[in-house]
Amino acid sequence: MLIEIFCKYVLVLFIICNNQSFCKKLETYVKDYIPFPERIKELELVPNQFSWSMQNEFIFIDNFRDEIFLLKNNGEINLPTGAKWGNEVNSEIIWAGKSHQGIKIVDRLKNNITYMDFRLNTIKTISLNLKLYPDLVAEDPWGLLYIYSQTFGAIFLLDNLSLNIIPFVDLNKERFLSNCISDMETDKDGNLAILGCDGSFYEFSKNGLKTLSYNSILENSKFLVSINNDWLIMNNNGVGKTILSERQIEIPKSSLPIVDIESIESSIAILTIDHILILNVK
Repeated sequence: MLIEIFCKYVLVLFIICNNQSFCKKLETYVKDYIPFPERIKELELVPNQFSWSMQNEFIFIDNFRDEIFLLKNNGEINLPTGAKWGNEVNSEIIWAGKSHQGIKIVDRLKNNITYMDFRLNTIKTISLNLKLYPDLVAEDPWGLLYIYSQTFGAIFLLDNLSLNIIPFVDLNKERFLSNCISDMETDKDGNLAILGCDGSFYEFSKNGLKTLSYNSILENSKFLVSINNDWLIMNNNGVGKTILSERQIEIPKSSLPIVDIESIESSIAILTIDHILILNVK
């Protein structure tokens, strides 16, 4: 009798969880809330893209003014020394990243990469030996840069200042149906994932072999991050879904709309118009 009741309970729970999204939601806990320092407003900076480091520091890009700045974990704001991106016409910063190697800045129109120290002093600038005019960049844990060029319809690999002119992934040969890429990211194992503008998802191994592909699983998807050995896709409205476990997440309305999103291990950082929200995800 008890076994029969238990079996009926399991069956009902199975039916409910296959028809109700709450059974598949990710658990989130607020880890930190970082309001923008007044200095950002004083400088009239409007960050709309950022990168998050293991030291809990953030590099911001203001695409409107074509400027970058660093928010240190003590709340201090650092600006580049000697750099004049915001004063130049033929400049468009599309990516900035901070790793153990320092800080890297990718300029689309200049088709180059600037290397800086942790105080934002310029060390050197290299020009890409192909006219890629990069659209997106992702950096793996070892400092390799994956550069997406819509001009070539391919992703190229930059290793130790050397650009491989043979595409790491040729999207034309991969039958990539979307006409553009919305986001691109790597995970802790060095796998590369791309999110098409149509919401399609593709994963590639470190050798450039396609290992996963999915059609659109989330309406108006825009952001892609690696989280807990999985991939998380999100839209501006704070709704997200993981690729492998097919679990859902919703960002608090107080942190909407999402401007950008980054992840480190089991945490995600949400960039909004006036603060950063950091969530632990389980």
